[in-house]
Amino acid sequence: MNISVKSLRTVLFGTHLIDLSALEQIVDAGQTKSIADGVYYSTRYMDGKNTLRDVVDRVAEDVGSKGLDVLTPFARGEKAFFRRHELSAAINRLRTLVVG
Repeated sequence: MNISVKSLRTVLFGTHLIDLSALEQIVDAGQTKSIADGVYYSTRYMDGKNTLRDVVDRVAEDVGSKGLDVLTPFARGEKAFFRRHELSAAINRLRTLVVG
């Protein structure tokens, strides 16, 4: 899956844009990158049984216990912490996501 940050408020997730312009609290491209990686990472918990809140809580627990590097297979220094509601909003804006 190709994930790239196009701007502070835009992420290209595969071939689909995620518009984060309504999330005014994002102030750093590192947050946007972490949110993008968090969306991809969260798919491991999307099994059709977990609610969005459950999924976001599990991602937050993993980040809290293992740090932001848990979101990608290799460490990068360009990440910054994000809040749960920002991850929820990004997942919600990915209209092509199929959970089940």
